[in-house]
Amino acid sequence: MRTLTVMNRLSLLMLAAVLAAPANAALNAYAELTANAEPLDGTVTVTSLGGEDLATNHIEIYEYSQTAEIKPKQRGAVAGPIVLLKRQDATSPKFFEALFEAQVIEGTIKFFGNDPDTGDTRLESTLAILGGRVTSVEQRLPDAFNQANASRPTLDIIKIVAESLTWTVR
Repeated sequence: MRTLTVMNRLSLLMLAAVLAAPANAALNAYAELTANAEPLDGTVTVTSLGGEDLATNHIEIYEYSQTAEIKPKQRGAVAGPIVLLKRQDATSPKFFEALFEAQVIEGTIKFFGNDPDTGDTRLESTLAILGGRVTSVEQRLPDAFNQANASRPTLDIIKIVAESLTWTVR
């Protein structure tokens, strides 16, 4: 198990080592987050995955992204916001509340993959968030006039910055 802790600055070499973990088929991630210590319980389409109970206090994440960069005249890398794409659900108004009230966001995002030897789904890595704040909430309703969007849900794009991020790769 490898662990990387980020406190305002990242070491790009360490980040590259963590991200160099083997790539597998894309699976949704699941976030177990709190806002001011209150669990955020979203809608999930899977209640158990890779031996992890996801039935309560989890949010299904369709897309995740985060950047790290070195700005001119700056030493070391700086972590950009965590960007989560999720279905609109009971947590949507809570993220707006967290944004407007500067609530503390903490918890873990769980990333799953398939074991290349057995094909079994497993928990591959986690990202622990401490001292986070919601910096942006965007809601997207797909174009209803486009037939290709007929079954697409309304989505939320949540941006979170954190004082401390800890990656654990299993």
